[in-house]
Amino acid sequence: MQGAVIGETSGLELQGLGEMCERGFSLLEIVLVMVIVAIVTAFGVPRLGDALAKQSVRSAGDAIATMHSRARGSAIQRRRRTVLVLKNGGVVIRSVHPITGALDTVGAPQLIGERYGVTVSTARDSLVFDPRGMGTEASTTFIEISKGSSADTLRVTPAGRLLQ
Repeated sequence: MQGAVIGETSGLELQGLGEMCERGFSLLEIVLVMVIVAIVTAFGVPRLGDALAKQSVRSAGDAIATMHSRARGSAIQRRRRTVLVLKNGGVVIRSVHPITGALDTVGAPQLIGERYGVTVSTARDSLVFDPRGMGTEASTTFIEISKGSSADTLRVTPAGRLLQ
């Protein structure tokens, strides 16, 4: 191909493609893709919100279970009556000195309601454990955790065992 000029196709022209060889997308194609993305997002966002609410409820339940376990362990370790206080979405552990009756806070109070954005409700505002770690309540205590349409219930037996 001597003497060929740059840009010449030398008889190998692309037939039938004409304007289709231009690069880029048309406005119609872009709008169509945007509509499809909007439809998929419209179906996905509510499901994501429900999943996040379920996760918050589950995490709050785990945090309460941890505090419950810590309260029972503290009662056994200190050989004293220990109280798990559930009030206004917060949880705190208090140990009672057997002779003086003075209250000692065990660990830091946990603001479960604020931390996970959930509502914690129970008919009883405290659970008492004896020095053996056994519950002293006469009946089962139900702890209800909710956020939006998601809810979970923890049960504490009269013996002090937590059932999820």
